[in-house]
Amino acid sequence: MSRRARRTILIMGEGECDKAFLQHLNGAYGRDNCSLRVTPASAHGKGPPNVINKAVTARHGIGYDCRVALIDRDLAHMMTPGLEKLVRDSDLIIIWSYPCLEGLLLEILEERVPTSSNDCKRAMNSICPGKGTERAYYAKPFPREVLERRRNDVSTLNELINLITRGHL
Repeated sequence: MSRRARRTILIMGEGECDKAFLQHLNGAYGRDNCSLRVTPASAHGKGPPNVINKAVTARHGIGYDCRVALIDRDLAHMMTPGLEKLVRDSDLIIIWSYPCLEGLLLEILEERVPTSSNDCKRAMNSICPGKGTERAYYAKPFPREVLERRRNDVSTLNELINLITRGHL
């Protein structure tokens, strides 16, 4: 009896909050497809160049079938032509959160999304105080029922769920 190899996907977030939210999504949806193994990871900040470089170099050590970078849209100005070429050459998928992860979270909760990242962080903290770096932080405000209800209206959320459940966008 032969075993079918699992498809492996790396989703590299900018920081620990991104990783914790991705772990929450993976916990909520990852069990739906046993032929996939999704690894949420953190680039530990420093913007798109660091996230992209960490996602690209992670491929060489482990051999992921698919690599994705979740990047804050407010940092898009850091995308240089050289970085864009690296993304194309490495087949890295970029998913943007607007203007940042907390903006995405506010959108999922159907709250007003401020234009600045700092205002998004303040707004999210007033709604859900606590440590966003912990996976458990996301359980109460983002149960699967809420995620399912909002995924068709929030394209970034839908893309992440499709990656986790289907292995593609």
